[in-house]
Amino acid sequence: MFEKGSKKDLPNDIDFVILGVPFEATSTSPRAGAKEGPVAIRKAFHYFSLLTELGTDIFQKKIVDIGDIEVYSTLIDKTMTSIEETISNILSLRTANPPIPITLGGDHFITFPVIRELAKSCPSKFALIVFDAHVDLYDKWLYKEQYKHCTVFRRILDLPAFDKTDLLYIGARDIDYEEAEFLNKNAITPLSSYTISQENLESNLLQKFQSFQERGIDHVYVSIDIDVLDPCYAPGTGYPIPGGLSYRQLWNCLQILTQYFQVVGFDVVEVCPPFDSSEITAITAARIIMEFLGFIIQNMQK
Repeated sequence: MFEKGSKKDLPNDIDFVILGVPFEATSTSPRAGAKEGPVAIRKAFHYFSLLTELGTDIFQKKIVDIGDIEVYSTLIDKTMTSIEETISNILSLRTANPPIPITLGGDHFITFPVIRELAKSCPSKFALIVFDAHVDLYDKWLYKEQYKHCTVFRRILDLPAFDKTDLLYIGARDIDYEEAEFLNKNAITPLSSYTISQENLESNLLQKFQSFQERGIDHVYVSIDIDVLDPCYAPGTGYPIPGGLSYRQLWNCLQILTQYFQVVGFDVVEVCPPFDSSEITAITAARIIMEFLGFIIQNMQK
């Protein structure tokens, strides 16, 4: 669906770069297969027409898909270096308004090296908005492994560029003891899927956004774990948790946030094709990417 491009020789006039990271070595799920997510998501784009639901032509902007980057299933540090070098190459194309990277996972830990490199290279301070059934705030998995998909946001908060006030969770509903203690200690209050279903969505989001805006933050990175959705919309994932957002609720959240923030990058992770027999999870993930692109492009035109 999208123009193909080289990882090493990108034109400097591109607006968005899609990259796949077929990596799941940091997953703890017995439902393996997230490394197959990028291929499945790309295939799903072919089911769609060329306009978004609101009629935006996303191809008015130059979108290039550079394919899957090189990963190393047993070498986490080497894989992180590969991801960071790719993000660095994308951002180095332009100092002002660099291309926006769109990363297809893969398990959720891939967000860490993306964010680590963006924090070095992005010209603007940005906050993190995370759509996830989980908060992924373990310090170490099974008391020893610090690089797992369930530790990703603890590692991001370890970076000097971020602190607890830079992180907003939306849709969280499956939180463990250690994570709950960390959230309470640091006064981090996720916007749960229950709250979203019971109360006014926009007013809840604006209340959360206010803490960013009060500090002059108008850029965000958005990370979407597909398990934020209820399993009826996204069964093909490592840890499907009942009670999630609907597709429309996620769509509304993304539309609203682009009205208040510029997006410096986003990812969609944890699509697990072996448990997605109907392909509905991959199709939904692809549609989310397409619609989110439409919202970002609409915001660019303001």
